[in-house]
Amino acid sequence: SKSLSKIYYATKTNRNTNVYNNCNETRLVIYGTNLGFTLGYPKYRKYLRSIDVIPSYLMPMLIGILLSDGTLSIEKRHKVGNARFRFKQSIIHFSYFLSVYLKLGHFCSRGFRPKIDIVQGKSYLQTEFVTRALPCFTYLRHLFYPNGIKIVPTFIYDYLTWETLAHWIACDGTYRSGVVLQTESFSIEDKVLLINMLILKFGFECSIHKQGKKHVIYITAKSIKKNLHHILPHLHESMHYKVLGPKAKLL
Repeated sequence: SKSLSKIYYATKTNRNTNVYNNCNETRLVIYGTNLGFTLGYPKYRKYLRSIDVIPSYLMPMLIGILLSDGTLSIEKRHKVGNARFRFKQSIIHFSYFLSVYLKLGHFCSRGFRPKIDIVQGKSYLQTEFVTRALPCFTYLRHLFYPNGIKIVPTFIYDYLTWETLAHWIACDGTYRSGVVLQTESFSIEDKVLLINMLILKFGFECSIHKQGKKHVIYITAKSIKKNLHHILPHLHESMHYKVLGPKAKLL
């Protein structure tokens, strides 16, 4: 069967495409505004990998996703190598997933693919994309996984914006009058650090709540309602129900 991603390719590419086909361009542009898709391009040489960096305007989104469902990994067969960014979502959140893929597709050598995950004997249809292995992602991996386990690096305070929060909520938020951020995988110390950042950056009323045997962060309904005009412009329409409640869920 055809990959879902073939339906959404913005442009057709082939493996004979010349990576340097814009070398005669002389206009000055802000880096990142002219990044196109590189699907099917040949394997990057070392020089190309070294100059392919993440535009600053994409960092808030990337940080928000890395605080939740995004991961940075190095293939086990490579003792020394660069990291890849991976992002996976349930098929029911495909429209949000696609919006992220279209922003990060430049870093991918192939399109997204459907994937079946089996959890407690049940099958779930997911969709996932994986970027090229690049130094720019390796740098982030060293910060987020200093000992192989994901932590909350302090540098993200500078990138914690309303857009960052919107993507964090889209991936790991649960509506409970206020919003629960599913931070079970982080240590208590990291949760406290995140709460301090949320208070200092946004003035939120938030606390750590116990959920089962683990702990999550809860942002009060008052804080969410007071700041909807900041959050909603950055939150994908299909995810509005995560701050507005089930009645806002799109069919």
